Amino acid sequence: MTTIQSPLANIPTTTPAIGAAAASKAGAGSSADTENRFLTMLVAQLKNQDPLNPMDNAAITSQMAQLSTVNGVEQLNATMKGMASGFDNLQTVQAAALAGRQVMANGDLLALANGSASAGFQLDQAVDKLAVIITDAAGVQVQSVDLGAQPEGIHAFQWDGMSDAGVAAAPGNYTFTLHAFAQDKTVSAQSLVIGRVDGVSRASSGVVLSVGGVGNVALADVKRILQ
Repeated sequence: MTTIQSPLANIPTTTPAIGAAAASKAGAGSSADTENRFLTMLVAQLKNQDPLNPMDNAAITSQMAQLSTVNGVEQLNATMKGMASGFDNLQTVQAAALAGRQVMANGDLLALANGSASAGFQLDQAVDKLAVIITDAAGVQVQSVDLGAQPEGIHAFQWDGMSDAGVAAAPGNYTFTLHAFAQDKTVSAQSLVIGRVDGVSRASSGVVLSVGGVGNVALADVKRILQ
């Protein structure tokens, strides 16, 4: 007696996701092609089954449910991709409204121009002391600024461009680090850059802002939008 395999024997369905991927790799084509092949094999199996040992109805129902699950997952994936693309487009349009506005974002750059530079910081808790150490491109300390006690939240500060020696620093880019203390214990503090948004673009990682004097900043890294 010839044994006829299940119509789904040649269509991987261990799990919906694996089944869909395997079918794609094998050149399965669209879900309609998969359904046509399944129905063709099912009809052939029913025609050639042993009359004394017919195929169990529950087995047929199970196989059809598996195919339906695979197709459902494919449709869900297509829907999610469409939604993700629409969300990216919406984010880009919304980010375009930031052009010309100043933002605060994650970063440690201080752009000194006309004797002034602005930056910011974010504290998860109030601190008793916050010190800002400003260094040049060579990593040499230029000035140490004591901002004293600071409350929790996002704040800005301004550097007048003067060094510890009382000499005006040359215009250009500097970096800064934060040293925060609460009850004589070191606590975390996030440094923030401040700059004007000159343009918006999309990258593989998401929406990116071109911030003057800073460079490219991910939209997700923006902490505050200023006037």
